[in-house]
Amino acid sequence: MGSKRQDNIGELDRRIVIEKNSPSVANDGQRITSWTTLATVWARWSPVGVASSGSEVEQSDEIRGIHRGVFRIRNRSGINNMCRILYNSVRWEVVGVREDGRNNYMLIDVETRKLFT
Repeated sequence: MGSKRQDNIGELDRRIVIEKNSPSVANDGQRITSWTTLATVWARWSPVGVASSGSEVEQSDEIRGIHRGVFRIRNRSGINNMCRILYNSVRWEVVGVREDGRNNYMLIDVETRKLFT
């Protein structure tokens, strides 16, 4: 039996869509990036914050801060760095996947770049 934290399914209170990159090639040979839905699941969201100025990227007159967070979901296969997560109309790129709770749950590390003008 796991700890209370690991067994509390009620903490998964955010609906997320996990998409997988499904690249293809058009008739003219041009590479096309398309995304397909892998799963729609319940998750716990834990924001990690905005990266320090050392992780900001300056592009013309704009600065893009890197926002990071972690989604915790019930364990499932097929999620890796070729996936992204849609949550609250924001696309989060998967940067890491870790086991949590003896393969019952998984932690998905994500990041997105937000424009500051």
